[in-house]
Amino acid sequence: MLKVKKSSLKNSIVAALGLTALAGCAGNGDAEDRFAANCDTATMAELKELNEALTNAIRTEVVIWEPAEAIVVQNELEAAIQNCDPNASPALIARAEKEVEIYERKVKEAEDQRLAKEREQKENERYLEMAEKEWNKVQTYDNLSDDQQEMKSEGKTALDNDQGRESYQILSSLNSELRDRVEEYVVQEGDTLWDIAARTQIYGNPWQWPAIHDENRQEITNPDLIYLGQKLMIDKNAEQTQLTAQAKQNNLL
Repeated sequence: MLKVKKSSLKNSIVAALGLTALAGCAGNGDAEDRFAANCDTATMAELKELNEALTNAIRTEVVIWEPAEAIVVQNELEAAIQNCDPNASPALIARAEKEVEIYERKVKEAEDQRLAKEREQKENERYLEMAEKEWNKVQTYDNLSDDQQEMKSEGKTALDNDQGRESYQILSSLNSELRDRVEEYVVQEGDTLWDIAARTQIYGNPWQWPAIHDENRQEITNPDLIYLGQKLMIDKNAEQTQLTAQAKQNNLL
């Protein structure tokens, strides 16, 4: 990838050429500068500078730049250096400067695009990392509704496809929903799962006690044995248990 330099391409070439040396070559009798006296020293230096700039630019592979016009101008510069016309030089210099500016702008655009893509990749990696954490949280919940199960599947698919932002948004939203459906209950003296399920603020239905057991299987090994101060998680959106269904069939609810 071509990198944009802070100093302009022309200034770099001026330094490389060493214009101090060029200033003394006009009319010095050298064969290659036999026409230099026709143009002043500054004009000759600028022609050579621009010729070098365009030569380097044309040799550089920049896919988004089409150097057709630059090649024409560069050929004219070569001819002008050998036989400088004071009347034609200003227009040629202006055309050459325009081509150099176009080239430098294209290089900058290419670099800006590269940096933007790099930032996008880093941002996606950050979102993927956060989405992975959300996915691990989602997996700790059981008894998801059909809609929640669909969200879970969509989030995992997006995560597998390296869609960082999308997967994070889906999974974090699902986690928020799942957190809201669960609340903590501290076991009171004399409580049973039947009594807890019957409480109005829980289910208002004692036949739903298996839902509490299902949500807390790691804490409750025996549903007949719960202890004072034990913290249980209550799934407010728990599906109807089989006992509740049977109770309804038997007109017990």
